Amino acid sequence: MGVSFGGRLDRKGMLALGKKDIFGDGILRLRDFGDWVRSQTRRERPKNCLNASLAEIPMHNRSSPWPRGPAYFTFGAICVLFFASMLHGGCLVTEHCYSNVDCQVPKVCLADGTCGFQCVIDSDCGAGMGCIDYRCQPKSTQPIECPADMVNIAEAFCIDRFEASRPDATSTSEGMQSDKATSRAAVMPWQLFGPNGNETARLACLNAGKDLCTPQQWQVACEGRAKTVYGYGNTYEPETCNGIDTYGLSGFHLLPTGSLSRCHSDWGVYDINGNLWEHTLHGSDRTIRGGAYNCKDSQTLHRCDYIPGDWEPTARGFRCCLVPSAEIDAGTDASVDASADTSVDAPPDSATDSEVGCLDPDVVPSDVQQDVVSDVVQDVSADTQESGTEASTDAPVDSLIEVSSEGCPEDMVRIQHGKHDLCMDIYEASHIDATAVAQGMLMIATSRPGVQPWQWADLAAARTGCQNAGKRLCRLDEWVVGCSGPLGTVYGYGNTYDPAICNGIDTYCYCGTGTCAGLNVCPYPHCFSQASSEGGGPCGAMFHVDVTGAFPDCRSPWGVYDINGNVWELTDTDDGQEHFRGGAYNCSDSEELHRCDHDGTWGPSARGFRCCKDPE
Repeated sequence: MGVSFGGRLDRKGMLALGKKDIFGDGILRLRDFGDWVRSQTRRERPKNCLNASLAEIPMHNRSSPWPRGPAYFTFGAICVLFFASMLHGGCLVTEHCYSNVDCQVPKVCLADGTCGFQCVIDSDCGAGMGCIDYRCQPKSTQPIECPADMVNIAEAFCIDRFEASRPDATSTSEGMQSDKATSRAAVMPWQLFGPNGNETARLACLNAGKDLCTPQQWQVACEGRAKTVYGYGNTYEPETCNGIDTYGLSGFHLLPTGSLSRCHSDWGVYDINGNLWEHTLHGSDRTIRGGAYNCKDSQTLHRCDYIPGDWEPTARGFRCCLVPSAEIDAGTDASVDASADTSVDAPPDSATDSEVGCLDPDVVPSDVQQDVVSDVVQDVSADTQESGTEASTDAPVDSLIEVSSEGCPEDMVRIQHGKHDLCMDIYEASHIDATAVAQGMLMIATSRPGVQPWQWADLAAARTGCQNAGKRLCRLDEWVVGCSGPLGTVYGYGNTYDPAICNGIDTYCYCGTGTCAGLNVCPYPHCFSQASSEGGGPCGAMFHVDVTGAFPDCRSPWGVYDINGNVWELTDTDDGQEHFRGGAYNCSDSEELHRCDHDGTWGPSARGFRCCKDPE
């Protein structure tokens, strides 16, 4: 048992007193020690979260209630040193770590605040994990399938894509039902209060057919494949995840799940840094992870490896995990109903859409099939291409017609081709209150550049959003004409796939690092998952959704932006299915799924839409 002052320790575990420590030369200076104690009683620890109340600050961070005269501190110092030496073999403090940087590799900061090996044998790591070089890593024995609301972590376990929410939660209310946890976008997350939060979280996960994530599962899901400091990278970005710096001291607040589209690990796990702290299995209010919206030092507390240890933050939530058995057919975003009509644009002899499906993002480059069939059946509807019209080569298609908005609102363009005469939004739909870092919530669709596009839309939401804007959801045949232009090109920008033009999985390949460093051409087609003809690769990528209009050359001849990539676009049909077009930022085979004629009917993630209108 040791005596801890809650003060900072240097790398040797010594109490730091300015430029000296009390054991610096073997001589104890009571005056120096007394000065240090006085400074600590006046200093607020930066590592805490705000709640507009002193009660939010841990007790040992508050100002001292006793007198502060020199005599009192000298006497107190003598007493403390005496008992410390008696109880701890002459040492003044017990070292307490808060993150892995406080420990020497290969040791890590454990939940009890000590440095040690995370594991020695596989059983130390729990379900879906194995021990490699004293660190717990995903361990797969066979491929697994995850439910549609979860993300596949290295074929080892599944984790909720979003922070847990109550079944009746909405975008403005946390709800009241407490029977089970759900993983949904755009709803208020489930906050836990009181001393039994960990037990409540686990019960909610169990009732959902899952379990509370173990600390090892949670950390792997946060650090991602590259084992980064935060889910999104190694450098703190105040606007990426919801922390105190995102909206400032005067405006910090809890957000609905998935509101910040860049706040995800490279597995595709959203809000794992910030918004709410997250409980882990068999933990407590002191072993929660990930930081929250009210953390004063978000740069430190949002780290994937930070554990409070000796204080209890508020704003506590959780998320669930699952290790599916071989017998369970959980279904995924890339699964397809065998009875569904996939005759439109279906790859010949394809087994499942997971072969060319979109990542959530839950696939490493080696998992992506290399020989995806690209010779797909094109949409040869008479509504989409005039008979006798031949597609051009890769001439600049935007120079072939004059873009016009005559008869249309200023945020739309006029499309006149064959029997089609319509107005189409220039940009993908966004909420009217969307910003560059937040999707917003109001159900009115707008067409404007530089904001986050509307995501996770279903047919009802898309129709409502357009209707509230005085428009309508684009029909499937209208969308195809808007994408392929008057010449019926494969992509809006031409007939040859170019990973640098529109936002796809290859756009943000790690071109300057690893095996892709020094390549003459990068990004190149399929750089995420395939080797380069120059000999390097595959590169992997930090793929992510981008703001509307971020790619100036990603437009069809009509002047319609982002109609290939970024987010899928839901079209209006009456056949009982949801038809998504254009592909998205996370499509494992962007060359195939970004085609204007590819029809996504399996319910992919990153789902948006675009509005149309009859001209006046």
